[in-house]
Amino acid sequence: MIAFVTIGFALPTLELSTDVDATIEVANPLHVPALSFLEPIAGGIWIALLCLIVLAVSSMFVRFRRSTGVERQQLKWFAFAITILTAYFIVSSILEGFGVGEGTLGEVISGMIFLGIPVAVGIAVLQYHLWD
Repeated sequence: MIAFVTIGFALPTLELSTDVDATIEVANPLHVPALSFLEPIAGGIWIALLCLIVLAVSSMFVRFRRSTGVERQQLKWFAFAITILTAYFIVSSILEGFGVGEGTLGEVISGMIFLGIPVAVGIAVLQYHLWD
């Protein structure tokens, strides 16, 4: 699936808008003219990616419901980090819809939240002695 997303980025030309509402077209350095026949399915690729994300979240719920003891505690750390990330995406999308940009502080918060996933996994591994 990642290959399809990469192809999706390789297809279009880039459009940049400035503060003056002028749109500037920039040549996409990844653009591959031979792949232009795939442009109509680019939207379907994003829908398929969204479906895969929903399936991954669903599988985590099923795994959590079936787990007990230490495995459940490990999944709680991971679920906490993913919940914070999801909340960030929702708030960020709402703010973006109202035209409020994140700015530097938003980007720092975004980086910290993304860093939370490997930190949560590391805590689960170290706290429950998974290296043994």
